[in-house]
Amino acid sequence: MSDKELVRFEKRGAIGIITVDNPPVNALSPGVPEGILAAVEKGNADPEIKAMILTGAGRSFIAGADIREFGKGRPRPARKTQDVLEDSEKPIVAAIHGFALGGGLEYALGCHYRVALKGTKVGLPEIALGLLPGGGGTQRLPRLVGPKIALDLITSGRHVPAEEAKQLGVLDEVFDSDLVGSAVKFAEGIADLLESADDPRVAVMCSESVWWRCHRRLVADVATLARDLPVHHLMHGGEVRLHEPSAGARVSDGVVVWDGPQDG
Repeated sequence: MSDKELVRFEKRGAIGIITVDNPPVNALSPGVPEGILAAVEKGNADPEIKAMILTGAGRSFIAGADIREFGKGRPRPARKTQDVLEDSEKPIVAAIHGFALGGGLEYALGCHYRVALKGTKVGLPEIALGLLPGGGGTQRLPRLVGPKIALDLITSGRHVPAEEAKQLGVLDEVFDSDLVGSAVKFAEGIADLLESADDPRVAVMCSESVWWRCHRRLVADVATLARDLPVHHLMHGGEVRLHEPSAGARVSDGVVVWDGPQDG
């Protein structure tokens, strides 16, 4: 049995880089999810780290589940890796190249941002095996791109090119070259933005990782939530928009509650 480290963590300035190295396609074999969990924990515990990147070594990001492990009764961790990524105290950027399919895309959807190299393909092809996405894809993808686009991607199982995925809202940026270097700059921009946000309206107004869930729902339905929440939203053009809080909005157990008058 190889003693090779399946997931490694390194620092590049204030950015932590989590690299999955499980050739040939970085499948989610035993040890990979656990390694990602440990790396996220390490990054959150390091005061010098401001943001993190999740990427893959070799020719691919994370190809998805290791089908050789199906039916083996593998013990499940206490928390899903995708939930841990989403609940990270520090922003995580998925830096994707090659393919991010099935569980690989679901891991990327758990991250707060997704960037990719030109030529990358993403998708949820489980339908070809007679399955549905089981790692949160049926929840996170509709929140991100809306139910119509998500339903098409889930039921077709097609592999979507990076350029189209950006147009659909699955990806935030597509780079021509130097994926990790470009992703580091992207993550540094996010970290700088968060550190410079000293306006009280931009403060993290809810405990732990609830802010991130609010942020992701802004992406999914900005028309509804932008009027209600005193949070900032990083638009694709890098613009920060501040929204005054409304008296009718509050956060309860991580859920946005609107007590004010209803439209229509």
